Amino acid sequence: MSLKLPNIQTLPFLFKAIAIFHLLLFCYSLYSAFGFPLNSFIWLFPLNYALYSAIWIWVSYFKKKAAIAYIVYTCLNLIFWIKPNQVASFNDYRSITLFPIDCILVFLLLFIYKQLK
Repeated sequence: MSLKLPNIQTLPFLFKAIAIFHLLLFCYSLYSAFGFPLNSFIWLFPLNYALYSAIWIWVSYFKKKAAIAYIVYTCLNLIFWIKPNQVASFNDYRSITLFPIDCILVFLLLFIYKQLK
């Protein structure tokens, strides 16, 4: 019994669905942030989801640089998720990241990395 890895031909719908998911999270967080002052911590939510959405849309074009950008951004978010006490205002940063989902997507990108352009 061998493990069948995903290939690019089977993933376009999944990549588009994930992009829509990221965009919906961005829209929801932007809607939730209205009414707060621009200098409040709550505006990091839409910023984070906007960056994730933009990078994932770039990933949807199957570019290696985009996959690297997504992996690096997820690693940065993971660092903030693990060590939020380093900066006092980042104590609530755990609620911003989609830690398990992002890590699963990183592993998906690592599986198909050699197939990307």
